[in-house]
Amino acid sequence: MTGYAQEISYGVKGGINLSSIGGDFTDGNKQIFGFHGGFVAEIPLLENFSIQPEIVYSMQGGKRDTRATDGPLTETTLEYISIPVLAKYYLIENLSLKAGPQVGFLLSAEREITPSGFGGTTEKRTEDIKDNLNTLDIAAAIGAEYKFDIGIFLQLRYALGVSNINKDSITMRKN
Repeated sequence: MTGYAQEISYGVKGGINLSSIGGDFTDGNKQIFGFHGGFVAEIPLLENFSIQPEIVYSMQGGKRDTRATDGPLTETTLEYISIPVLAKYYLIENLSLKAGPQVGFLLSAEREITPSGFGGTTEKRTEDIKDNLNTLDIAAAIGAEYKFDIGIFLQLRYALGVSNINKDSITMRKN
């Protein structure tokens, strides 16, 4: 093994998230769009291998639609500071695969409830649910990235929550 003498690179990143909440009760679950933005670094270790730490604000969550069974539509929005640390392997120049752990720290959590209209109630309401959730979220991330020669990169990543984000016994994981 020989060291790779390339410099550490760093920059900013931003993009969109498509997330959902899974677990014990998944009937009617749907994905929502959010966004993320933050800072990224790449620390080369070998010719084709580097470590990529990040610190990112990330908006995630999910919808649950039970209106077909007289229930409400609920949309949960979770805001995190996420810290992924990914191992990055270059298959060819500019094209890499990456994987590693991701730790998220919950900043806020809100649920918007839209009643079905059955029983006369149609008024939307929003509730703060942060106290019902664990503040730490652990996930496993995998992905691919293409780095253009002008310094811009395009990546696709999937992070699977492996910890229960709900404080009670109901299992809820972010996907």
